[in-house]
Amino acid sequence: MFYRHFAIIATASLAAGLFLSGCADTTPVRELGQEPFPRIPAGTVIGDTAPEGWTHIVSVAMPRLGKGDVDKAPGDASYYTKMFWPTMLAKVTKEGGSFGLEKVAIGYALPVGDRRIVGTRDDPSGAKLGLFGPQVFRENDKFLDASSLVASTKTMQVFDIPGLFLRGNEHKRMWMRHAVLVHPKKGDLASVVWLMEHEGEDSYPLVEETVQLLPANAREDRVLNVKGDKITLGIPSSDAFAQVEIPQGKALKWTPALKSNAGLKKFTTKTAADLEAALRGLIGEEWPQPK
Repeated sequence: MFYRHFAIIATASLAAGLFLSGCADTTPVRELGQEPFPRIPAGTVIGDTAPEGWTHIVSVAMPRLGKGDVDKAPGDASYYTKMFWPTMLAKVTKEGGSFGLEKVAIGYALPVGDRRIVGTRDDPSGAKLGLFGPQVFRENDKFLDASSLVASTKTMQVFDIPGLFLRGNEHKRMWMRHAVLVHPKKGDLASVVWLMEHEGEDSYPLVEETVQLLPANAREDRVLNVKGDKITLGIPSSDAFAQVEIPQGKALKWTPALKSNAGLKKFTTKTAADLEAALRGLIGEEWPQPK
């Protein structure tokens, strides 16, 4: 009973996830398959700048209970919600005069003393998880397993991250799509996020009027909503907590080119290139600059 209680809380902490025209591509079109979202290795220290082996911190989310029936949440809900910081890193490489995006990975940054260090369920990197922490971590890892790489090029990777989001007064299962791109000439990184319905035939319906262009090294205050009617005898249901909104940055309106394939469930090399070109056009010259 308590195991399920804490697993739900921690899972909510995560749930609650181009650009310059080039020469004509003569590569044959092929369908891209979904791949697991790569994980950040245990022991990676998350600070103000990218750790060794990486070039960019894409984002760090700091979840907290902050909306709705917070006073009805179980006593340890706040503690476990704040323990797991979803973190995304990227590695940009240069070959000749062009930059490429080698890899993007995700993981949980855990409190270890006065630092945050990425841990895994098999190696928590010294974090003190408490009595229920190991079970919570196992449930969180199951959740990360549902996230996937859905499209990629040499300079872009796109990931789908499932979650619960507050829509009106309801907690809905949705997809957060996260595109990470590198400027091929400058090596700067851009990160664009949008929200989609959980179900669709060929495409997931887009649900907001804008996408969010995140700042460099984004730090997200991830507020979770609590629904008291989803908590019975101190035990929350699987949809008791939900993310209030996707990460916020600069809101940009959809362009027709971007809207046409931003919600595709499956990509080919051509539609991935089209998505990248549309994102490049949307961002223009306003690439996020490191602070």
